[in-house]
Amino acid sequence: MSVFDNVAYPLRVRGLSNGEIRRRVTEILNLADISELQEKQASVLSGGQQARVSLCRALVYKPKVLLCDEPLTGLDRKLRKRLQQELKRIQSDLGLTTIYVTHDQPEAMALSDRIALLNTEGKIEQFGIPESIYRNPVSEYAFKFIGDTQTIPGVAVDSDTVDTDIGQITCDIGEYRGKVHIGFRPERVILNEGNDGGPAQNTWTGRILNEYYQGDGYILDVEVADELLQVHVRAEQYDLISDSGDGGGEIQLAIDPSFVHVFDATDGTALGRSPEKTATEPTP
Repeated sequence: MSVFDNVAYPLRVRGLSNGEIRRRVTEILNLADISELQEKQASVLSGGQQARVSLCRALVYKPKVLLCDEPLTGLDRKLRKRLQQELKRIQSDLGLTTIYVTHDQPEAMALSDRIALLNTEGKIEQFGIPESIYRNPVSEYAFKFIGDTQTIPGVAVDSDTVDTDIGQITCDIGEYRGKVHIGFRPERVILNEGNDGGPAQNTWTGRILNEYYQGDGYILDVEVADELLQVHVRAEQYDLISDSGDGGGEIQLAIDPSFVHVFDATDGTALGRSPEKTATEPTP
């Protein structure tokens, strides 16, 4: 069928008049910016165009809730990002409640007002706005699921100190004492060359083992004691290492205590206060 007939199909099944069908299909095709394709066969369109047609067919009869089950799977990265923006714009313009199923974490963070993170048992591990799930995970599972992470085993010895193989780490623990897992995100670790402006706590000396160029920066594998830490550094930070002659050698790392997460080593429960400030949850 043509694009027009594809999108019109749900309306014909519901017995709407030809005039109403023409009006609604034209309206939704304009909204999705594919009105010029309406006479083409849907089967000859590109993947991105077909995704738009599918979305229009689902929206044209004005459902109360839209369910999207990985609608952008199989598309290349640039096209996915562009269609994510289009989908969010259309959803906002229509004011339509949408349930979006995806395994793509950046996609979930970009599109969602709220995220329901399911664990391996199919139960909701955490529910909230994207900022809350990213900054304040309720468990080690939630922490590791979203974004890049680093964990180190340790023992909580008082309310703000954990003993680890890379030394003592300062963080908020609360009343718990015993085995824990320290967690932090590689982008929160900073280079602390010369200790200029860096935190006085949680500083380590490490040796660069590998480096991976990412365009806007580098990922570094850094050996600290017996632990292998991964660090994300911006290009200008890396240039400082290279200019000092330390590229591939020893570097100084640091992390602010407010970016350190602590989890019970037994059940993975988050301990202490939430490390990072959370944006206000929207009213349901």
